[in-house]
Amino acid sequence: MIAEHELVTSEALEAKLGVSRSTLWRLRRRGLPCMHVGRGVRYRASEVQAWLLREGIGDQHRTPNAVNELDRLGPIESIQMGIFVNEPLPSYSDSSTARVELPACHWSADVALDPKHRPQTPDAPSTTVRKDWRKYPQEAHLLDVRGHRFRRFTEDEIAVLQGFPPDWGKGLGLTHRERIAGLGNAVPPQLGEALHRAAAMVLGCPLRTSIEICAGFGGLALGAHRASNVEALALVEFWDAAARVLRSSGCWNPSRVHLANVLDFDWRQFAGEVDVLSGGPPCQPWSRAGHSKGASDERDLLGFMPRLVRTLLPKAFIFENVPGLISPDHEGYLEWLVGELRDAGNYGVAVGVFQAADFGVPQRRKRVIIAGFRGHSDGVAHRFFDQVAALRTHADPSRALPPGRRSWVTISEALPAWRDGPGWRRWLDLPNQIQPMSATSTNTNQAPDDAAPPQLNRRPPAMGLIWPGRDHAVRWSAGHWVVDEALDTPSSSAAPLLRVDNNGRALIDPWYVGGEHVGSLEALRSALGRRGKLVYFEPPRLDTDLVSFAAEDSRTRLNTWLTLNQATVRRALSLVRDDGVLVILTGVAEQPYLQVLLDEMIGPENRVGTVVWQKGYSVQGQNKDKPKNEIYPTHDYLLVYSRRREECLQGAALKSPPQNFTNPDGDPRGPWKAEQKGANYARASSDFTINLP
Repeated sequence: MIAEHELVTSEALEAKLGVSRSTLWRLRRRGLPCMHVGRGVRYRASEVQAWLLREGIGDQHRTPNAVNELDRLGPIESIQMGIFVNEPLPSYSDSSTARVELPACHWSADVALDPKHRPQTPDAPSTTVRKDWRKYPQEAHLLDVRGHRFRRFTEDEIAVLQGFPPDWGKGLGLTHRERIAGLGNAVPPQLGEALHRAAAMVLGCPLRTSIEICAGFGGLALGAHRASNVEALALVEFWDAAARVLRSSGCWNPSRVHLANVLDFDWRQFAGEVDVLSGGPPCQPWSRAGHSKGASDERDLLGFMPRLVRTLLPKAFIFENVPGLISPDHEGYLEWLVGELRDAGNYGVAVGVFQAADFGVPQRRKRVIIAGFRGHSDGVAHRFFDQVAALRTHADPSRALPPGRRSWVTISEALPAWRDGPGWRRWLDLPNQIQPMSATSTNTNQAPDDAAPPQLNRRPPAMGLIWPGRDHAVRWSAGHWVVDEALDTPSSSAAPLLRVDNNGRALIDPWYVGGEHVGSLEALRSALGRRGKLVYFEPPRLDTDLVSFAAEDSRTRLNTWLTLNQATVRRALSLVRDDGVLVILTGVAEQPYLQVLLDEMIGPENRVGTVVWQKGYSVQGQNKDKPKNEIYPTHDYLLVYSRRREECLQGAALKSPPQNFTNPDGDPRGPWKAEQKGANYARASSDFTINLP
């Protein structure tokens, strides 16, 4: 039997009624009761049953008039009325997990060593833990390279990889599949803790009450409990297995856990009492691992969030989802969602992406966070993300580690007993002749001895520039840039900007800031925060801007120039939004140094590209200021970087072709324009004599 007011999706209704999507659409046109959630549709089972009986559409009650009227709308399949009382309907929440135990890892050695099947090695964090790890042949497995063997993960190990205690959800009658599925869908508690701590910092007061929707196994709620021991007013979850885990956690009152559909729950009882609303609505509509149908997927509950925020009016909200949500395919939906959340109660809203491994979770798991703060601007939401970033404790060891942060936690560090595999998770041997180099780290200095401890967390040498003034402060003194002995530490308490005209009236955009640019950027950072869509600057030229550098020696001048640009880039980045870009115009002599410096500070993965700016169309002749053995450059470079190119920077394209561009031959590359390839005319003065050595 299903609940009288249970809501189901179109796909579930289509399957149980035995009709196509087009027929269901025609029934809606006829008057079939439904509820719009965001851009999806839900149906209440009792209302559908009553409407079908009233219209006489069921097999047992179809009247000639009803048949004739439906026939005018088009063909309709047989509808079985008994499904509403004989068996439950599946819903948008994945609550179906077969109650059978998992077999041992059954893959062959060749498949186990294939990187696409996610072999996990002890000397690195795991890949993203997924609910599909409960399935086979999609299971992730632990690969012991030196022992030439592999096995499946245990549920306790998967809980640790997600940042939970190993016994989280254990002993509650859940099958192995149910427990792994619930853990795979959870938010790592360390990430949840950082989010709630940052929210309290931004608001300037502790968070006292919370509500979590789509609570799952309680990752966000556990993080909130650790952050400020917040009082959970309600944790709403549709899956009974997850609700059992929530009630047994001991972190909140079990009576506050509600087994209910978020669309049916009475939220009005908590209106005006909530400090923070959090949750992770279903990610299937946006996940790249699935069909990624986005707004057309009727499991979409993100579209319900503006209505929920408007009802509860929390001081802050924090929603979590997968990186696929910010892909170009769903750009329109995300813009619509952010706009609706802003209008739900004067909220400042921002979207960001965080890596769970940066917070000490032994797993590489990127998550999109949508955060909003009532009565504040978007700048406050951006400062929230800055606070979250400041709480990171670990970093990718393949790049230079920032000060105070450690390398990512590896599987071997998180699971000291990883070599043991009891029961059906037994180790399966690999042939000794197989060398699984494609799935392991490249540490070839250690002999393959089982007794030898694995080389863990080995930090590779950082690639970057080294010069005497690196990481030192730089200042403008007596008309020149000078490197200080002190280290460069950007201050959050820079002098405020004075923005008035000659009559003392406040100025509006644009701002014109006078003075040296390091101090100006410092002041702008304090005044504006991270709100810049585009930050552009042109550093001094090494060969032509000699006035800016006191040193006559070219090496000393280069040292000061590099220190200046390091300080400038550091401050300019603090003004760039996650979806913004930093653009630097530089010359031929400076471009190699800046390219390496930017790759190190921002990351090569955030390099958008390099634009060649042609400033001349022919090589200039020699003169007294240019040496005879030098090639005169005819172009400059625009170096373009983003803070988070892959996650946040949207794709760009020309909205219309440039003037005089056409495509008469149907070129698949688009409109084009022919250019002159030769000289307009010849003359004697244009002839040159070539002297061969």
